[in-house]
Amino acid sequence: TGYLGRTGIFEIFTVTPRARQLIVSGGTEAAIRDVATEDGMMSLFDDATAKVKEGITTEEEVYRVIDAAVLL
Repeated sequence: TGYLGRTGIFEIFTVTPRARQLIVSGGTEAAIRDVATEDGMMSLFDDATAKVKEGITTEEEVYRVIDAAVLL
């Protein structure tokens, strides 16, 4: 079973050498996120925005799902 027509919104963090060094040296979450973004990571917000621009989903659906996730 599954969900026909569903599309995921993803954030995938690939540990690059710069990110690894920050993690090992005790870098802050914000610093690690900044480096990850500089190294090409797409945030959940960025992925959702791209899918809205491509017409894959709507702003309303993104906000509905975000609101539901915040309640968990």
